[in-house]
Amino acid sequence: FGAPASMRMVSRMLSVRATSATGRRDALDVGFADGLVGQFHALWLHDNCPSRRGATNQKTHATADTPVGASIAAARAEDEGARVSVDWAGSAGARSVYDAAWLHQHAFRLPDEPPRALAHAPPSAREPLPRLAYRDVLSSDATLFAWVRHLAEEGVCILEGAPDSPDSVCTAAERIAPVQETIYGRAWAVVDSSA
Repeated sequence: FGAPASMRMVSRMLSVRATSATGRRDALDVGFADGLVGQFHALWLHDNCPSRRGATNQKTHATADTPVGASIAAARAEDEGARVSVDWAGSAGARSVYDAAWLHQHAFRLPDEPPRALAHAPPSAREPLPRLAYRDVLSSDATLFAWVRHLAEEGVCILEGAPDSPDSVCTAAERIAPVQETIYGRAWAVVDSSA
C-alpha cells in the first residue's frame, strides 16, 4: 500500500533537482538528476514567469503582452538544483526564478514511441462529419468514448442538440477532464467580426 499518491507526488517533486541549465538566446535546456533533459522556449518561459502571477498562481497578464523578442542572456541552476534562474537580455536586471520541480513537470519531451499516424481525410473532404447527440455524451460512457475517438481520429465531431447557454460547452468538456479556469473565465465566445 505505502504512502497515498499525493504524498508520493510531493516526495517526487521535492527530490527533483536541476543538474545543469544552459541558456541560448531562444531556449533554455535544463538537465535533471533523473536524466531528463527538458527544453523550454524563451517566449514560453517569459510568459510563464512566476513573478508575473498573482497569489492564486493565475496569470495576471495577457500572453499577447509578452515581448515577442524575449531572449535569454544567461541561466544557471541554484540552491543545490532546487531552482533555475534566467537572466533576460535587453532588460536591465530582469530575472526569473523557476522551481526545478515545476520545470520538470512542464518539460517538453518526445514520447517514448512515435505517435501513431492518424488515417483521416481533412474534414472538408469527409462526408458526413461525425455527429452525436449532446445529451448522450453527457449520459452515456459509450457515447463519450465515441466522441473522444472521433476527436482523436477525425479531429472534429458535431454535438447536436446542445443547449444555447454559455455553460453547455464546459458541461460537455468536463466529461473529458476538468475545465481550466483562466483570467478570461471558464469559457468565452469566439466571434467572427469579419461577417
